[in-house]
Parts: sequence; structure tokens; C-alpha cells
Amino acid sequence: MNTEEILDVVDENDHVVGSMPRKEMYAQGLRKFRVVHAFVRNKAGFVWIPVRSQHVSYRPGAYDFSVSGHVVSGESYDQAIIRETAEELRIDLEQYPWRQLRYFTPQGDGVSLFKTVYEIVCDDEIEFNEEIASGQWLALSHVAELIRANVFMNKDFDIIFKACYGEVGGVTMAEPTRFGDWEKKGRCSDF
Repeated sequence: MNTEEILDVVDENDHVVGSMPRKEMYAQGLRKFRVVHAFVRNKAGFVWIPVRSQHVSYRPGAYDFSVSGHVVSGESYDQAIIRETAEELRIDLEQYPWRQLRYFTPQGDGVSLFKTVYEIVCDDEIEFNEEIASGQWLALSHVAELIRANVFMNKDFDIIFKACYGEVGGVTMAEPTRFGDWEKKGRCSDF
């Protein structure tokens, strides 16, 4: 993890108003920056859920998104998810179908930061870096059970999961992904 990352500081409309080192931003308690998350799903519909290493500074031991990371200064959300996926899971998004699921804002969605969430389709074995202790493929209903059981998770995980996949395991479920609509390399085409 690079402690000298420079992040863009954004206003309440997600417009860049400056930049600052990540370490300084956290030390000052500033929450006006951007992050990306992704759920990696296989064609059977299971999602890969990691558990964060005990050696990371933020939420050690927490269940997490398949991919999570900061959008560094000058980078777009799409550029950040491509970089973070390669760093954390060694997945080159040029080789796998992926799409944006949803954009979240603190004022509109009740999340802590500006966030863009993606979905990546991958049936390969997941390799991960030292920030992750372990991971497993889980049915959406099992992830919903973990949320209902109030297990220790990444901040906003419950809000984002429910917004992207609905109330699984009881009430409502989002329409299944139509995997035939994905382009072979890169972005989706028909959603």
C-alpha cells in the first residue's frame, strides 16, 4: 500500500477542488474523496468475498468488497477500478467483462464517500495480495445472511449490496445479470 498516494479533494457535487496526500486527509478526518468497489461474480452467480488481513490499518478482519480502493488524483473512477483490480486480485480487466453497477453519493444514498461500484465476471481462481487474508465464493443469499447477522464488514457494504442486488434471501432480488450481453473484452454493451 502506498502511503504517499495523492487523492483529489471533492466538493458536495463530486467536483475536484484540490488534492492532498491520503495520509494527511485521513489524519484530518476529511471525507471528501472518491473510492471504487467491485463485486467479482462467476457465471453461476456466486460473488467472491474476501476477508481483510489483520495487518491493514483500515477495518482489519472485515468482510469486504471483492475490490476496494481510492481514486488517486487525476484518475477517473474507471481508471481506478482497472488499477485496483490488477493490484489487489491480479485481474486484467482487458481480459474480463465488467460494468458499472451504480454511483453512490453521501447526500443521496447515505454512504460515507463518493463511490462507484462495479461488477466483474470471472470464473478463474482468484489470486490476491497481502491486504487480503482469505476469500470465498458465496451465494448472494449467503452474503445477505452475513449482513443480517451484522458481521464486521467494510463501511457501507450493506447499503451498497442491497442497492445493487436487492433484498436477497427473502424479499426482493435484482433481475439476474444477462451474461450473454457482455462484450468479450472490456465493457458491457447492453444493459
